[in-house]
This record gives sequence, C-alpha cells and structure tokens, in this order.
Amino acid sequence: MISGGAPSIREAHDYFYTSAPDREAVLRDAIRRALEFITDSSKLGEAPDESYFRGLISDCLLVGDAKSAATVAQHAYQDVSINFGFEVGGVPEIIRIQLSAGRAFIFLDQTTASVSYGFMSVRLSDMLPLIAFWARWTSVSGEMLVNLSDLGSGNALSFSQDSPDAPMTPDCSFVSSRGYADARAAYQNLPSLDHRKPQAIWRGATTGQRQGDWRSLPRIRLCQLVRAIDHPEWFDCAVTSLTQLAHPSEADEIHRSGLTAPEIPNSRFGEYRYQIDIDGNTNSWPGLFIKLLSGSPVFKIASPGGYRQWYYTRLSAWYNYIPVSSDLSDLLDKFKWVQGRPERAEAIGRAGRQLALSMTLEEESWRSLPVVEGLLARS
Repeated sequence: MISGGAPSIREAHDYFYTSAPDREAVLRDAIRRALEFITDSSKLGEAPDESYFRGLISDCLLVGDAKSAATVAQHAYQDVSINFGFEVGGVPEIIRIQLSAGRAFIFLDQTTASVSYGFMSVRLSDMLPLIAFWARWTSVSGEMLVNLSDLGSGNALSFSQDSPDAPMTPDCSFVSSRGYADARAAYQNLPSLDHRKPQAIWRGATTGQRQGDWRSLPRIRLCQLVRAIDHPEWFDCAVTSLTQLAHPSEADEIHRSGLTAPEIPNSRFGEYRYQIDIDGNTNSWPGLFIKLLSGSPVFKIASPGGYRQWYYTRLSAWYNYIPVSSDLSDLLDKFKWVQGRPERAEAIGRAGRQLALSMTLEEESWRSLPVVEGLLARS
C-alpha cells in the first residue's frame, strides 16, 4: 500500500461510504497519491506485477450503498471492480480502459503524475461512477481511449470535441455533481421572466483563445462591447476570475479596466431575464447547462473553434437557445428582437429548461452506453 500520511485507496474506499463531509476529497487525494506512486521511479524500480495495482484500487467505487456521494443508479454496481495499471509511451491526459461484464481495467501513462497528476486525479475520480456503470451494463468486451483534457482529439472518448462525429461522453463535472443536482434544486421555484431583472447576465474567468494581449480574449471583448452600447444597463457582464494570463501586469490592467466583478452564486442566475454563454478554453461546460436550467433564454455565442459537448445535437437554434455570431456583431440586434417579444423569450427559455431537466445523470449514463459499446466493438 502507499506509505505516508494520506489514506490508502482501501481506506479511502471505506471512508467514502461514511457520512463524513470530506469523503470525496479523501478519495481524490488517495488516487492522486496512487498516481504519484506509479510514476516515482525510485519506488518502481522494476515494473511491479500488475496485480499490485489491481489490489491498490480494486473495487474502489462499488456504488451499492445509499450513503454514496457518487450514485449513478443505486445498487447498479454490485460485483463491479475497478482496477488500475500503468504503461509507458502514451499521452498523460489519455487513459486506456478495458471493459468487460463487471470489470474495468484503467491504464494510466507512466508520465501522468510528473505532468498533471492533480488535474488527472480529480477528473478521473469524478468519472469513476460512470466507468463503473459502463462496466456493469456493457454487453461488449473490448478497450477504448478516454481523453480527460478540456479538448479531445481523434477517436478517444472525450468531454469536448471540435467534430460533430467524434465520440463524446457526459463530462466529469456533470457526473461528479450528479447532473448539477444543486442547480436543479435551486431552480425549482423560479419566477416568471417578467418578474426577473431585465438584464442579460454573464460571469466567468479569463480563459479562452487570444490573438494578442488580454483585450483579444472573446470574454473580455464581450464585457467591453456591452459597456460601449447606448443602453449598458441591459447587460451585466463581468470577469470574476483572472487566470491563464501572460504576465502578472495583465491582472492589474484588467482590474483597472473596470471589467471585473464579484462572483454570483449559481442560485442567483435565475434572477435574471436573459443568460449569455460564451466559450472559455473550449465549451463553458457547466455554464451552458446551468443557464438552460434557469429557464431564461440563453444567448449562445457561437464557438469559434466549433467546440461541442455530448448533448449539442439536442440544441436547436431559436427553439431552446438564441444563436449569436462568434464575433458578437449581432448580439445587440438579437437582444432587442427578443426583448420586444416576451412570449417568444418565455417559450425559448422554457424549452431550454425542459431539455436540461430531461438530461438526468441516470438518463445520460444510459445514453452514453451505446457510444462506449461502439468504441469497444471496434477495438
């Protein structure tokens, strides 16, 4: 077992099923330490027997206990085992998974820990319930690649892709939050649109693709644009987190620009009549989903990179969202159009909410299974 102060995987498994509030953090920390161990050459020496890693994390998420914080479908995982191994020559962000009835073997690249084990451990632990679900219900045995990075590539199962034909899965945020359960609960009793603030709201970080300095970031351009129009009171758009900046001086410049504001809890987004969604590094991930849940019509800025998530085939322009050009040139005109048609705005917001409500964790887990089986069948 792993030595040191952090719990072993078995200890984390046992702790995970208690009522302790930090059980998910303990599991993640244990997986992180396992990844550290895997890539520590001083401990590895000769490659250990694969059974070592099977014993290390085997059965770490058998979701058959009502107290589990990661339930996909209760009692669905009886007799499912999740086993870990390692290999060399791969890509740190990509894991190889072998699935057969009741078993999942997850192979991590040996360089994972030295490159991004923190990022990997969180996303991997978040995805374990869904991986166990696939192992429990698949009728096909085989193997597949899963890309845990922001943007997938090729034939690896991914969270976000720039090709509509690429295989995609519900992302780790959706799985770990049980389909954004907190937002669903917060938005159970929403006021009608005419009782909400008559503004379009956006908050987010300085992520995204830049073509120059920070002013070229699409999210920054959005905040600048809505402050320069004749009616800036129609919009409430601001940056809440400064990240991925080229130089520390950029943070001071952004603060002085007046484009920043405090974060707003997700529960308060439902107070606004309109929502805006815009890409970060790829899609906004929980951003769009939670905005759809709010029941407010969503102005979705077109993705310059064509980024998509697993459910985007169910999005329909002017039915459950309002399309806006990636250069923002038509944002104001479309806002005025919707602003003058409250019944249409209500209908679009209602359709978006119905779509989001229909995408439960259990439903999307079942929908993902044929995609996974297609990949396994081709292996």
